[in-house]
Amino acid sequence: MSPAWQQQLKPNGRLVLPLTILKNVELTVAFDRVNSYWESDSAANCGFMKLRGAFAESQEKETNSKALDFKEVLIQVNNIYPLLEPLPLNLLLSLYNLINFGHASLKDLKIKAYSQEIEYMPKAKETVIDKNWTKLVLSWQ
Repeated sequence: MSPAWQQQLKPNGRLVLPLTILKNVELTVAFDRVNSYWESDSAANCGFMKLRGAFAESQEKETNSKALDFKEVLIQVNNIYPLLEPLPLNLLLSLYNLINFGHASLKDLKIKAYSQEIEYMPKAKETVIDKNWTKLVLSWQ
């Protein structure tokens, strides 16, 4: 979450932005300001062209990620079920979410975004992801 986006936002404005959660796992997230952090109002699967230049995010090295890109999911599904007709997109997205998040839907996903300077101790069942300017805290309601 670029500091410039936050500074340019009008009071009570909403940030809607592409967000890479894990390697190859991209979401479009709508954030609202809540006290000293941002909280997601909605999240949806997406794909986007990554930023380049000064505001580009550094390539993160993930060690224990089980994230798969959408093409890999399609290849796995097609290898397992070669005789089936192509699956509907909503079923493929559910499978993709299940593999990457352990949940078939993003409906109950909450993402809180804190400044990197804030010390945050994760609660049970929360995942913290450090980004360039932001600390993301993911949880399922």
